Amino acid sequence: MEVDSVILALAIHGRIFCGLDAEEAVIVAEKTVSLANETKEVEDIVDLLDLFDDVWAASLKAGTIHEENTTPIHPLDEYTHVLNAAADEAAAEVIHETYANFKDTVKRPKRYNNPKYVAVKSKKKNRRKWDKGGE
Repeated sequence: MEVDSVILALAIHGRIFCGLDAEEAVIVAEKTVSLANETKEVEDIVDLLDLFDDVWAASLKAGTIHEENTTPIHPLDEYTHVLNAAADEAAAEVIHETYANFKDTVKRPKRYNNPKYVAVKSKKKNRRKWDKGGE
């Protein structure tokens, strides 16, 4: 599968900063690259991002894409996510007291529980030659 890096970068920008879903982000990115090739007015990355914003705004106004928050749902509930981010035990205690009765209402997709999607970190030891033998 061949992936155009410019379209991928713009689509990621659309997902993160514009709240587009994956399909809409790719559509806006492809239209942006198409216009950039046609007009020849894009001289650097800033111009390309400005053109992306223009395409995004025009598409929103025309109703061809929808404004909504479609960024991926965090797989952990808010309490666990915040607790894992605690810097030390004192912070964890404060977070625990604050969020103890917090009820998370976000419904997460079932695929988040599918073991097929689980990535396992390699447990290689002594990856560098200078780590061998403890020297």
